[in-house]
Amino acid sequence: MTEHSTTQYQLQKAEVAKQSVISRVLSGERQISKELAKNLSVFFQVPYKIFL
Repeated sequence: MTEHSTTQYQLQKAEVAKQSVISRVLSGERQISKELAKNLSVFFQVPYKIFL
């Protein structure tokens, strides 16, 4: 996210995931699901497997 200057709010607005889910993943409270990995891959235009 830092490399792309992307915020949690921008990911939520793009319907990648709710901001609360992103926050919990970033804080280590939750793992990235396959669905979230796929949504992130579309948003960042990278293979989804890098998020798993």
